[in-house]
Amino acid sequence: MQIAIYGAGNYGRYVLDEVKSHECAKVTVAFWIDNYVEMQEICGLPVYTEERFFIAHKFHEIDAVVIAMDRRSIAYAAAASLLERGYKQVYLVWPGGFMPKVPVLNEKGEFTPFVKLHNLYKELKPIIPHVEVSVTNYCNLKCKRCGNFSNLVTEMDYLDLDVLERDLEQLSKKVKNIETFSLLGGEPLLYPQLDNCIALVGKYFPKAYIQIVTNGLLIPDIPSNLIEAMKHYYTGFYISQYAPTRNNLHNIVEFLEKEHIRYEITPPRTTFRKLLSFKDDDIERAYEYNASDQCTCHVIDKGRIYLCSNFPRLYAMQDYFDIHIEEKELKENAIDLFDDKIDGWDIMYYFTKPTSLCRFCSPKDLWIPWETGKPERDDWIAD
Repeated sequence: MQIAIYGAGNYGRYVLDEVKSHECAKVTVAFWIDNYVEMQEICGLPVYTEERFFIAHKFHEIDAVVIAMDRRSIAYAAAASLLERGYKQVYLVWPGGFMPKVPVLNEKGEFTPFVKLHNLYKELKPIIPHVEVSVTNYCNLKCKRCGNFSNLVTEMDYLDLDVLERDLEQLSKKVKNIETFSLLGGEPLLYPQLDNCIALVGKYFPKAYIQIVTNGLLIPDIPSNLIEAMKHYYTGFYISQYAPTRNNLHNIVEFLEKEHIRYEITPPRTTFRKLLSFKDDDIERAYEYNASDQCTCHVIDKGRIYLCSNFPRLYAMQDYFDIHIEEKELKENAIDLFDDKIDGWDIMYYFTKPTSLCRFCSPKDLWIPWETGKPERDDWIAD
């Protein structure tokens, strides 16, 4: 069998060494597939991106692709992408097996049970790297160019916990786990039932890391019930270091250290990116440009999961931005969590490609200094 190894990192090189050093190996390696390696050759073998793998029809030269990535969610995402493109001979080396150096070939030189054809994994539910939920759209810090459009929200609103529980229950039937589950807004610490929200996420995804994305200004005043919930479940703060936050950072960190609460602080946020374009830019180009950032913010909202959190937000703010999005198009740009015909792998496939609403995303960088103040439509538009 002639294979390509997907993943030219440490795990992929271990698999290559296992194949090369086995005297009776019935497997040979033709080349690498890796989207993030700039070198054209590694260990004497050429490197292709997944895109080039298909464009150059390299799949005709091999019998299978073997995915060797230690993080299960990334390995599953790579498998989903290949399968979505129609390539079926996909094997996965046991994710998580690099540290123990699991055997790749048996005495006969054939794959061990640690290397399985993808359809043997199909019955297993996949792991999604990141999902988020907005618990309120209102914010106490009115940042111009807010990526969540929270500075356009003038009245407090709250997430319905009954709706959230129904959504989480449905999602838990389709995926095994979510690595990071973000609770954000707006400012999530304005949500009076944040402790109950954490408990719901922990109920349906007990192995998820729950991350509260906040500007941090309200942290020193959080109630004891929220502290208890954060300690009971695997929960921490992700603090965006805006100028007002930085001025109060000592008190914030002192409080968190005293309460033994997990936290992470971003570098100072001195600029905001203009996210939007209304010039009908190429959606493929917009998706590829934003794939490592915006396109990983998969949001759950009212029974659906969206590729990008901006989709339901833009729909809600379309009058302000003077654009038109039909409700039908919004629904078509999401996965219905209550559709029993859709499984977790279908959700993974969905995340690998752009949708029509990607046309509103800017495919370029345009950064403006951070500030607060009255919002203007042009604050977000990069045209």
